[in-house]
Amino acid sequence: MNKLLKCSMLVALALFVTCAFTSSVMAEDTLTAAYADGKIIITYTGAVSALGIQGVSAVSGDAAPSAGKAGEFFWVDVPASGASFEAYGVAADAQVLFRRDAGELVAPIN
Repeated sequence: MNKLLKCSMLVALALFVTCAFTSSVMAEDTLTAAYADGKIIITYTGAVSALGIQGVSAVSGDAAPSAGKAGEFFWVDVPASGASFEAYGVAADAQVLFRRDAGELVAPIN
């Protein structure tokens, strides 16, 4: 095989491995929200560019989000994973709304 063909094959293999690794890493990113003892705890892996909650009447605490319209809250600056705050009036269908790169994603509050 000539050197150009070998080099092209190595570049193609490197691109394939990089894409496969990136895809598997992105697929492992998670976001969970749990409500217990009057607190909601939101934990995530990977980058989150926007974060909010729906279906909660009131919140308080250091990591509490800002108020939006009735029953909706959002963070101006996304808190680090493990954000914990007191929540009152959490509906059965309450959920976390978030974005990673683009498009809204939803996670239930369990």
